[in-house]
Amino acid sequence: MKLLIQHLINQSISCIKQNISFFISLVLVHILIMLGLVIGSEWISKNVDIYPLKIGPLILRFSLFSLVLGIWTGYFKLILGLIDNQKKSILSLLQFFYLLPKILFVRLLSYATALPVFIFIINKFPYDIKKYGTNIEYYFSDLFYNISTMYSDEISRNLYFAYFNYFDMVVLIILTILPICFMLRFWCLEIIIIDTECNIKESLLVSYSLTKSVHRFIVIGILISLINILMMIFGFVFFIISLTISYIMLFQYYRFLLKQTNL
Repeated sequence: MKLLIQHLINQSISCIKQNISFFISLVLVHILIMLGLVIGSEWISKNVDIYPLKIGPLILRFSLFSLVLGIWTGYFKLILGLIDNQKKSILSLLQFFYLLPKILFVRLLSYATALPVFIFIINKFPYDIKKYGTNIEYYFSDLFYNISTMYSDEISRNLYFAYFNYFDMVVLIILTILPICFMLRFWCLEIIIIDTECNIKESLLVSYSLTKSVHRFIVIGILISLINILMMIFGFVFFIISLTISYIMLFQYYRFLLKQTNL
């Protein structure tokens, strides 16, 4: 495992050194994307109500989600270009929206694996459509806040356990196995589609073949996460640089798996 991590770090450093100007451009583009997301989200939250259960806001949310996903698809294509030492124009960031239907299908597939968990939770804690609309994030944040408040009071805690007991916790844990397994066995599914532009069926088969040993991915994922959390302390720019390098390292691992399995 140590040799693998050293190999990934050396490979990442090598491809950055070979085209340092392109790497700097990737970092700058990454900064612009993140700033655009933050500023855009802030403006929309203050000026547009996008969460009512109406056709207009639903179309707007789907369009915004697709736009952001298409931009990230182009950005990851540029990361792969850096790894392959290809001279790609930063402007080509917006040229890969034709891959969006496949990426959207993969996202839908991943959300479907978590659907039993969501159904179980809203069955236990009813979803107030008038209060939350389509803002699922608000529902879960409100739920976690209420649960944490209950735990601070013994009477509320006893009432909570009478309604949501240990058996329910076991059921919830069992239901989470499916989305966790999907994440571990198909974490590189979108990368495969972006890299090879193959069809959904082929990308599923390739991803499943590459991820037979999930423990290495878990270790690498934890290591990358800890480094990024640490870099957040030094400020936004250092965090973005660290995050960009993390993408390069993760994609290097994907390419390493391809070579190992001769696909």
